[in-house]
Amino acid sequence: MKKVILFFLTLFVASSVWAGVGDTFTVDDVNYKVTGDSYGNYCVEVYGISYDKQGDIVIPNTVNYNGTYAVTSYTVTSINKDAFQLNDRITSITIPNH
Repeated sequence: MKKVILFFLTLFVASSVWAGVGDTFTVDDVNYKVTGDSYGNYCVEVYGISYDKQGDIVIPNTVNYNGTYAVTSYTVTSINKDAFQLNDRITSITIPNH
């Protein structure tokens, strides 16, 4: 019985880890998409920005997201080539050094 419970617990944890890849969320009007690899390294890509966002945009090194299971801190590693398309109200974008 213990082996069966351990099996299902392992299956649940594995499925909850992979559930994060591809998820999207928004923080401060910036849209992020979770990416990862088979080694469990997760990060995010800036993939969009709210249409009505205007002024100066600062892309952080890391962003916190309060997901289903816990608050997770992700490293911002890339910006989608279309992230700022169709928004002509942005005056500047600051990308910090990593």
